[in-house]
Amino acid sequence: MNDGILNITDSIQNELSKATDNPVALLIQRCIDGDQAAQRQMFMQLAPRMKVVCLRYAGDPDLAKDFMQEGFIRFFEKLKQFKGNSSIETWATRLFMNNCISLLNKDKKRRLSQESWDDNIDVEDDTELDELPYTEAYLLQKITELPDGYRTVLNLYVFEQQSHQEIADLLGISVNTSKTQFFKAKKALKLLLEEGRTS
Repeated sequence: MNDGILNITDSIQNELSKATDNPVALLIQRCIDGDQAAQRQMFMQLAPRMKVVCLRYAGDPDLAKDFMQEGFIRFFEKLKQFKGNSSIETWATRLFMNNCISLLNKDKKRRLSQESWDDNIDVEDDTELDELPYTEAYLLQKITELPDGYRTVLNLYVFEQQSHQEIADLLGISVNTSKTQFFKAKKALKLLLEEGRTS
């Protein structure tokens, strides 16, 4: 009986020791507890990555700032739901991605409605984007110039590694539309990149 109690006590102490040895877990808990210093630290840690995510989806620096502000509000609201099955950066990226898409759909001027999508595919381009000889910053700049529909599917497929079925489910479009948008996005991006190189 005593051995059983000792084993349980040892197990609890081991779990507590693991938690205190993990600075990220401690930071997350402090954020959940409302520690403003911890929340500032978390913001500083995640902001550079989340800024890029927001800019990729928004396509406009001012709109990206709005997306980022809304994203961090939701991040701290939902942080207690973080289970630790992935890194906090991966979890935050997914949350910001969903938030960006939601905000795009709410914006009447930029809504990803059915009119945003084109099912007609004319050229199937097999060039991989990671084969293009451009810097990440330059690619990001040109991605922001794509139409909303192209940019959204490109982001989801390339950067979030979503399948066309997953993209279709997320955006409420057909799998064929997702494929079409992706091929057209690659074609448009290549043209933008080539124009930039010759200008």
